[in-house]
Amino acid sequence: MKKSTLTAFLAITFSLLSPVFAKTIVISDIDDTLKMAHVKALGGQVSRAFMTKITFAGMPELLNEIAKQKKVSSFYYLSNAPEFLMKRSHTKFIAVNKYPAGKIILKSKESKEEHKIINIKKIIETEKPDEIIFFGDNGERDSVIYREAMDLYPEIKFNTYIHYVYPNAIEADQTAFVTALEPLLSLISEGVLPLTSYITASKLAVAIANEGERETFKVQYFPEFLNCSGFQLSLPANDLRVLNYKNAIKKINTVCGN
Repeated sequence: MKKSTLTAFLAITFSLLSPVFAKTIVISDIDDTLKMAHVKALGGQVSRAFMTKITFAGMPELLNEIAKQKKVSSFYYLSNAPEFLMKRSHTKFIAVNKYPAGKIILKSKESKEEHKIINIKKIIETEKPDEIIFFGDNGERDSVIYREAMDLYPEIKFNTYIHYVYPNAIEADQTAFVTALEPLLSLISEGVLPLTSYITASKLAVAIANEGERETFKVQYFPEFLNCSGFQLSLPANDLRVLNYKNAIKKINTVCGN
């Protein structure tokens, strides 16, 4: 085989295999993204601060589905909660609800405005990932901060998911979600998750469709404080399997007033 032909062959082979070996990391907020914290209400913050079992239903399954993928190397739980006050509680929350093991980074010296972007930069400089999956919520500034990171590192592929817990707009090129089902289906469509993840998606869809009354301090997809008014459900249009989730979609749209 001629050298030029061999070089071309290797280049094509590498281009085909590179997505398989692309290094992916997950960076997720905790409060109101994974935990039903109700950060927009002072009373909610106080009453729920040290509760460790009030996870949003479906979120552990979603993150563990991602953790199964070999190319996903690390999980980071990045929160603005003060380290001196919440480190033990948030560590227990991740463990009790069986989220993937990862590094928990809480606010210590930096200001609330700078803490997350400073640590995202540190994570990227250390990990040098090809892809990042962001999870945040629209209660505070996650959407804006993630947008800043996306602009700073255009060479990285980002999949950014913002939990639409409150009726606040999010930045461009980000996907809003109300339940874990939407990002799960999106990641399958993006090729991040395999087709076998539809098994988990189907289980979540049944649970969503059958969820009962909204209650306080109960693990649910739709806690009593959730206000997703204005949310527009977006699912992969080319995926006929979404028909299997019509009852879950109907439930989400009903809760959000659509």
